[in-house]
Amino acid sequence: IRPHIAKRVMLSDVAAVHARLENGDIRGIVVCQPWKTSRPGAFQKSNLEEEN
Repeated sequence: IRPHIAKRVMLSDVAAVHARLENGDIRGIVVCQPWKTSRPGAFQKSNLEEEN
């Protein structure tokens, strides 16, 4: 299974993104990054694919 990650957002942007999801403006999975990572590139697409 390879989910389509449409967007990665910070916790502060979740409310706005949720409204866009309800309106159908975004298709796919939205990943919430609740804090900034100390490891550069920790949430890049290639790293997410390696874990699956």
